[in-house]
Amino acid sequence: MIVIGDKLFYAVEFLGRGPSRDWKTGYEISAVELDGIPVDDGGSSGTQSGFPRGSRGTSVNVVTVGRHTLTLKVSHWAQYGNEVDAAGKRVDRYTGTVTLRTAFEAFAPNSPSLVKQIDEPSLRPRLLKAILPSRAEFAKGLAIDLRVSTVPIGVGFHVYARIKNEEYSLGRISLRQGASNNYSLRPDGLDTPPVDADTFDLILRSDESAAKQTVDVFRIWQGELVFRDLPMNPKKK
Repeated sequence: MIVIGDKLFYAVEFLGRGPSRDWKTGYEISAVELDGIPVDDGGSSGTQSGFPRGSRGTSVNVVTVGRHTLTLKVSHWAQYGNEVDAAGKRVDRYTGTVTLRTAFEAFAPNSPSLVKQIDEPSLRPRLLKAILPSRAEFAKGLAIDLRVSTVPIGVGFHVYARIKNEEYSLGRISLRQGASNNYSLRPDGLDTPPVDADTFDLILRSDESAAKQTVDVFRIWQGELVFRDLPMNPKKK
């Protein structure tokens, strides 16, 4: 489901069953159709070692209220070692294409949000334990690593770095309940460290738009988390 005005995000999940040593696999979302009509939005490709688990995807624009069908054609291949033919072209041990379809409904722009914010202050201590800022240093700009482990409720946050009372956007993160992930974040408009600033506050504010950029987060915690006076280390040489 989607409300007109929001992008429709989609993801293709790879289960990752197969050998790892000496194998390479790849994929390409080679065609994206909305109600049988090719769309320019979307499409992605990648190559990895072995047969890892994971998901890939992007988004499409939807402008018409009603029921729709999204169709994806996904090409995939597997290569052993670095086998190439006489012309130097990659030799694949396997190639294939699958077609995936899903139906969804688009609602009018003034419809209620499909993401519900949950006002549950008692979850704040558990969220503060589940979210760990693990690194913050300057290396051609501020770089912040954030480790999120088994959140007790779905989350969607807009993340900020507050330095000397100035806030810099770090982007958005979102996770479904029970999920974990690591993030590397960089603020906009901060290429050099502010003068006399060696600490900063990390702020996570609930944000529906972060959840809307996922395919599996519909309930998020409502509130703000602040990690105060975190050290801002210079890049070690």
